[in-house]
Amino acid sequence: MVSIFFRLFPTCYIEGVGLSGFKILSEFIISAILCFSILILWQHREKFARKVFSLIIASIAVTVASELSFTLYVDVYGFFNMLGHIFKIISFYLIYQALVFTGLSHLFELLFHELSKSERLHRAEIELSPDGVVTLGHNFQVISANEQAARLFGVREASGLRGKEVVLLVPDQEQELLEALLETIIHKGRVLNQAIMLQENPLGRNVELSGVRINDDQGRVWVIFLVLHGISERIVAEKEKTHLASFPELNPDPVLEVDASGKIVYFNQTAQRVAQGNACSGPDCFIPQDLPELFKVLKSGLLASESVEIRIGNSWFEESIHLSPGLETIRIYAKDITERKTFQELLLEKEERYRTLFHSVPDLVLHLDLDGVILDLNSSVLEVFGKEGENPIGKPFYSLSSLPEGLKVHLNQLLELVKEQGGIIQKEVDADFPSGEKRFYKNYLSSLRKEGKPSSILLVAHDTTEERKLEQLRADWTRSIVHDLSNPLSAITAAAELFSFKAMGEDAKSYAEIVAKNAERLERMIKSLLEVARIEAGELKLFFEEVNLAELLKWFSREQLPILEEKGLELDLDIPEDVVLVQGDKGKLEEALANLFENACKFTPRGGRITVRLERKGELANIHFSDTGRGIAREHLPHIFERFYKADKSSAGTGLGLFIVQWIVEQHGGSISVSSKVGEGTTFIVSLPLLKSSLNVSGKKLNRVLNSQ
Repeated sequence: MVSIFFRLFPTCYIEGVGLSGFKILSEFIISAILCFSILILWQHREKFARKVFSLIIASIAVTVASELSFTLYVDVYGFFNMLGHIFKIISFYLIYQALVFTGLSHLFELLFHELSKSERLHRAEIELSPDGVVTLGHNFQVISANEQAARLFGVREASGLRGKEVVLLVPDQEQELLEALLETIIHKGRVLNQAIMLQENPLGRNVELSGVRINDDQGRVWVIFLVLHGISERIVAEKEKTHLASFPELNPDPVLEVDASGKIVYFNQTAQRVAQGNACSGPDCFIPQDLPELFKVLKSGLLASESVEIRIGNSWFEESIHLSPGLETIRIYAKDITERKTFQELLLEKEERYRTLFHSVPDLVLHLDLDGVILDLNSSVLEVFGKEGENPIGKPFYSLSSLPEGLKVHLNQLLELVKEQGGIIQKEVDADFPSGEKRFYKNYLSSLRKEGKPSSILLVAHDTTEERKLEQLRADWTRSIVHDLSNPLSAITAAAELFSFKAMGEDAKSYAEIVAKNAERLERMIKSLLEVARIEAGELKLFFEEVNLAELLKWFSREQLPILEEKGLELDLDIPEDVVLVQGDKGKLEEALANLFENACKFTPRGGRITVRLERKGELANIHFSDTGRGIAREHLPHIFERFYKADKSSAGTGLGLFIVQWIVEQHGGSISVSSKVGEGTTFIVSLPLLKSSLNVSGKKLNRVLNSQ
C-alpha cells in the first residue's frame, strides 16, 4: 500500500496501450498458481464430494480464463476487459454453487463424505458377519439388527426385530438373566461371552452374548451394542466328545492318557491298531514332543485344550489334548486327517499352478469389486500400467499410475454397463499413452456372482495392436497386388478379344477364346480379392431399398437359363406369387445369389437339378438353395464360410465366395446356414428379416420347372 501512495509500485495500465509488462507477467503468475492449485486438488479429489469437486475445479479454470482475458485488453471498455469480468462473475457463481448452495442443501454430504463412506462399509461388514449384531436404544428396544441376529431369535427377517423390546424376545426363563446382563453392560460398560438361550431348544443356552455400552457427549448411555455368537455346533461337538470320552473303547479314533513324564497310562485298541499299521512300536508315537510345556500350560488354566497336528508314517492326525479333571494326566484324542491334508496339499498345488498361469498370461487380468476397487491383478497389468514397487490392490483401478485418462473413462463406462446388464460384455477400445503411442485393447468383462447376486467383476484386456497392424498390412498388400494385376490383365483380355476377332482359322479362334475365358476367370478372382480387402477395411458400403425377393428370384432365374442350358442342368422354382419385401441392397443380394448359383452349377453333374425355394417363417424370409451335386464332407462344414477355405482343393476359385456371401447376408441382418450329405447334394438357407408391411401378406405359390430343353 505504501508503494502505491508514494508511486513506487510499478505501472499496471498505460492509457491507449493496455496492461504493462509487469501487469501481464503478474496475470500469468496468478494463472500458474491457480493451475497448480487444480493439480493439488486433483491429487486429493477422493476427499471431496464429486459435485463439489467438479464445481471448484470449474471455478478455478474459469478464473484462469478471466486472468488471461485481462492480459489482452487495451481499452477499459474493450471486449477483453468485459470478457474477463464475465468470466469472473461465472467463477463467483460456481464458487457459490460449490460452497454456499451445496453446503446448505447437501451439508451432510459435504462435511461428512468420508464418514458416510465409512458408515456404508461398517453396515456391509455387519450384514456379512457370521454373528448376530443388535443395537439397542431406550428401554432396550431394538434399533437395528442383521439377518443372522434374526435367525438366532427365530424371526424370519431382521425388520421383524426393530422397535421390539429385546427382553420380551427371549423365553420367559431367560428374561431375568438377559435383564441382568443388560444392567451389567450399563453399569460396567461391557459383558463378554455370556451363555444365554434366545429361543427354546434342547441344547439349552446355545448363544454367547457380548455387549458394550456407547455413551453420548454428556456421558449418558446412548446405545447398547450386542454381538450374538451361536455355539450350537460347539455344544453338540462337546457333548459328543464327552460321550465318546466316557467310552474310550468304543471310540473309533485313537484315545490315550499320558502323565506329566510322558508315560502312557491308558490307550484304547484303536490307538494300538493304528500305531502298528503305521510302522510304530506302540501308541507312544501319538505323544507330542512338547508334552511337558503343554502340560504346564493346560494345568495353569490359560488354555482349556490344545490342538496339534502330528504325522505318523504316511498318515496325519489332529490331536485334541485336554487336562483330565481331578487327575495329573493329559487325555489325547487323535483323529485321522490324512484325507483332509491330502486335499489341502492338492488345493495348494492347484493354487500355485493357478497363480503361475495367472501371472504368465500376456493378457491384462483385473479382478475388481463392484466399486472398481482392485481385488487382484496379474503382473502384465503392472508391466503396462504400473511402476516398480507399486501395489494397487485395495485401491480403485484408475489409481494405476500409467493408466491413460481415455482408457479410464472407457473402462468406467464398461464397468457400469456390466453391473446393469450382467453376463459377459466384449468391447474394443483404444488408449493414447503419454509417449504418443496408441494401442488397442479388446476387453472382456464378466460379472461374477455369489449366492445369486453380483459380487465382483473380472476384466480381461487383450492387446490387439499388433493384430490390427498385421490386418492392415495384409489388406494393403492385397489391394496392392490386386492393383498390380488388374492393369496387365486388362491388356491380356483386350488383346485376346482382338485376336479372336481377327484370327484366321478355327484353332486360332479356339486358343483366343481359351485365353479370354481364363482372363475373365482371373478378373473375377481379382474382384473377389478386392472386395474382401474393402470389407476388411470397412470401405464397402451398402445402399438399402425395398426389395421384392419373389421378383428378384424370378428375374435371377431367367438370367441363368443360358448357363443351365450349357451345363445341362434343371432348375426348380418354388416361389410365392405375392410380394415378399425385405430391406436390402439389390445389387449385393444378386451377387450373393450368383455366388450360390455358381457353386451349385460347378459341383452338380450334367443332368442334375438345382432347386430354389422361397418361404416365410415368422418374421423371416428363407431362401433354400439346393442341388443334387457331390455334397460336402462333414468335417468341412464348420469352415465353409472362412476366407480362402476350399472343401475341394482341386477345384478352381479363391475360396472367398462364401465368405463374401455370409458378409452380405449378415449386413442385411440375416444369417446363412448349410447342410450337406456326400453324394446327395447341398442346401444353403439364407434367412432375411421381412419388412413389417410384408409380414401379413399371403398368397399362392408359383411352381414351375425351368430346364435346358
